[in-house]
Amino acid sequence: MECAFSLTFPPSFPQPQFHTTNRHTMPRNVHAMWVMVVLALGCTLSGLVGNIVKDVQILVYFLIYFGVTLAVVMSMFARVKLLKILLYFLSTTFLDRYVVSYFLLPCFP
Repeated sequence: MECAFSLTFPPSFPQPQFHTTNRHTMPRNVHAMWVMVVLALGCTLSGLVGNIVKDVQILVYFLIYFGVTLAVVMSMFARVKLLKILLYFLSTTFLDRYVVSYFLLPCFP
């Protein structure tokens, strides 16, 4: 797990510790009924539609925020592919020896 965070956290920061051995003991007692979920979704959508009817300019800001958020989430899904592409392009430059020695060698002793 330490290798996964070598690109995110510089070596000067403490690496996060994940204790996955105790996951089965974590309490998960929160359950929501489908009726309440649908009701909450309906209330949220009605509030959004009401704000758009009140001022159409709000739709533009909503679409901007939604687009940026969607782009960030999709980039997280494709982060391995994006990092492989970045490493490929860095390997074709003079930065190759620095990238390998700084990021990859600590992962594979």
